[in-house]
Amino acid sequence: MLGVLLHQQEDDLGALDLLKTAIRINPANPVGYLDIGNVFKSLRNLEMALASYDAAIALRPDYAAAFNNRGNTLLDMRRIEDAIDSYARAIAISPGFLEPRNGLARAWKDLGNLDLALSEYDHIIEIRPDLAQAHYDRANTLQSLGRNDEAITAYDRAISIQPALAEAYNNRGNAFLTLGRIDAAIASYDRAIEYKPDYAEAYNNRGSALLRAGRVTEAIATFQQAIRYRPELADLHVNHGNALHAARRFDDAVAAFDQAIALNPDSAISYAGHGNALIALQQWDAAIISFDYALAIDPGFAEVHAARGNAFMAQKKLDDAISCFRTAIEHKPDFAQAHNNLGNALLERKELDAALASYDHAIALRPDIAEAHANRGNVLLKRKRLQEAVAAYDEAIARKADFAEAYNNRGLAQLERGNIDGAITSYDQALAIRPGYTEVQINRGNAMLECLRLDEAIASYDLAASTPSQYFEEANYNKALVLLLQGNYQDGLPLFEWRWKNKMYSPRVLRFTQPIWFGGEPLQGKAIYLHNEQGLGDLIQFSRYIKLVKGLGATVYLETPPPLLGLLKDLDGVDRFVAAGDPVPDFDFQCSVLTLPLAFGTTVDKVPPPTKLQIDPCTKERWASRLGPSTRKRIGLVWSGSTAHTNDRNRSIPLSQLLPYLPQDHDYICLQKELRDADKDTLQQSAKQIAFFGDEIADFGDTAALCDLMDIIVSVDTSVAHLAATLGKPTWILLPYRPDWRWLLHTADSIWYPTVQLYRQGPERAWPSILSEIHDDLSSLQWTTCQKALGITPYPTFRGNAP
Repeated sequence: MLGVLLHQQEDDLGALDLLKTAIRINPANPVGYLDIGNVFKSLRNLEMALASYDAAIALRPDYAAAFNNRGNTLLDMRRIEDAIDSYARAIAISPGFLEPRNGLARAWKDLGNLDLALSEYDHIIEIRPDLAQAHYDRANTLQSLGRNDEAITAYDRAISIQPALAEAYNNRGNAFLTLGRIDAAIASYDRAIEYKPDYAEAYNNRGSALLRAGRVTEAIATFQQAIRYRPELADLHVNHGNALHAARRFDDAVAAFDQAIALNPDSAISYAGHGNALIALQQWDAAIISFDYALAIDPGFAEVHAARGNAFMAQKKLDDAISCFRTAIEHKPDFAQAHNNLGNALLERKELDAALASYDHAIALRPDIAEAHANRGNVLLKRKRLQEAVAAYDEAIARKADFAEAYNNRGLAQLERGNIDGAITSYDQALAIRPGYTEVQINRGNAMLECLRLDEAIASYDLAASTPSQYFEEANYNKALVLLLQGNYQDGLPLFEWRWKNKMYSPRVLRFTQPIWFGGEPLQGKAIYLHNEQGLGDLIQFSRYIKLVKGLGATVYLETPPPLLGLLKDLDGVDRFVAAGDPVPDFDFQCSVLTLPLAFGTTVDKVPPPTKLQIDPCTKERWASRLGPSTRKRIGLVWSGSTAHTNDRNRSIPLSQLLPYLPQDHDYICLQKELRDADKDTLQQSAKQIAFFGDEIADFGDTAALCDLMDIIVSVDTSVAHLAATLGKPTWILLPYRPDWRWLLHTADSIWYPTVQLYRQGPERAWPSILSEIHDDLSSLQWTTCQKALGITPYPTFRGNAP
């Protein structure tokens, strides 16, 4: 008896001596062997404990307690099948004995057979319905089975029997949290803490629930309480770090993860959190080191491979990023986010088809990832599959109603499709979610510009420029385009210089260190390098200023694209032509030809006349011979420009749309060097003869000669239109509803070219109405020709233009 008392007082060695003595005195006493087995088990000498219980059973084969304790020992030894057998023997001897049933339930759990474990708890409750622990254990088993609603009912039953059972409140909170009932979970954790104020695990779980609820500040405080009671638990510091990360307190998060690592250097999850916080601090290399430590501990940690890929992505190390994402997918093929991130890297590398496949894979795995749908839309937008892009953004928004980026990008796709009202609505929705979204303000301004709601466009650009951001320069540049379109050159031309901060243009000027000439510095005795920056038409249009520059006493060098060299070789005012890409001579100032209107104080009432271009007589004679004689009007046609032009979708016309509006009895000559595939097919199948010379047109010298042989040039807004107008040929230019700034608004003529007539789309943004005007005006040419042949003076005609 004394030995048992010592064992109860945790003096196991003293108890062992006394119990051995008792057995020597009475070796036939099974209780003595049971007691000494219990002491051996407490001392973790499981083999001796098992031998002692076997001795007790040998003396008393119906000794249920010995079988039960033997089962407990076998369970500790992980001999689970033997433990089950021992528990079953105890139950067979004493069916009302609850301990072996409880042990048997634990054994079934260890084997992963939760249903049989649940059955044992049901037996226990049937015998003792008022046993709170049995209801609690049953609830835990139900929760493990994913039957959370039933588990909550079982926890409630345990609590009704034993109201102070803090663990039941805690685990019930976990069940509520799994079901997404966050408020109920927090309330349950609060009750657990009420009954057990130092319950660190309950504080930890409460913090997790608060974090899920977005109550980040409260979550941080709760994790700090958990740490106060169990500072040695590394996982608490990890969760604290995650909450600090969510609060964007990234330096504090790093410190929290450092603490977790100090407590448990073998925790891959601690290094993972550490790396993620360092990514937030943009310390990419340090983050990768943390991820490498995590992977040294757990090489198959897919999330860490993906996070490591994110760090490489941020550094534009795309090959390394792609390798990381693919490794993450190898370890976890159903890792939807890794497929999405792989798509991002492939998109960045312009592998659009592969990127689209990655996004599709991510969506197939997890249709609820809004970002994957939005990213898929981005690829489709780049592919000009605009209707599909809009649908993809709709899918993203359906899954994330506050997804401002998806609304913005949907607006871009809608605008490119011509759905301007839809685009404006999308931009407004994005701004309602994020009022300071500068990029959207600019895009909204662009949409307003497209529909000529110019005051609203300016208001959007002003809002974008009111806050310092990477879009400040773009906002000012876009505002300049509106002002110039309105004819406000005084305010528009200075703002137009912001284009040099635009990544599309800046490399073309930043390659020089010499100062830009804005018209203020004297040029007498100085050398100035003039260069083009955008299309060939710009150089032709603004070449009119070169003679003025020369008149200020400068030596003028003109950088000239090869297609224009032959045409411009006799241009008045140029001392030396420099072919693009050739060595540049020394100079004092540089200036783009598009800056010259600002330098010379150009206004709509003060525009220099076009320069005089010299056409090579031999070239003109060769083309005249190539065209042959004709008694009919020759009409030069240009219906499309470069597909690379940012507004090509609005300015170019399919040949199939133009053909029906070309009256007979004229000779039509295509002045384009290149045709799109669809136009080639149309031209071959057309009954109307349009002469096309293709590669016979070597450069703009050939184009100029052809233009000079035409009676009228009908052109969309391309460099050929500028060439024809500069040559003084009657040039009819077809303009989209929102024209380029140089054509102003509401006029049928041009301040830049006296021989130009402008045909403007109306608000319907369609070509048929102005193509009908072209048809009528070309037809009137036929009538005028007949009148002249008969000596009849025609009545004057007047034509209007849609505003």
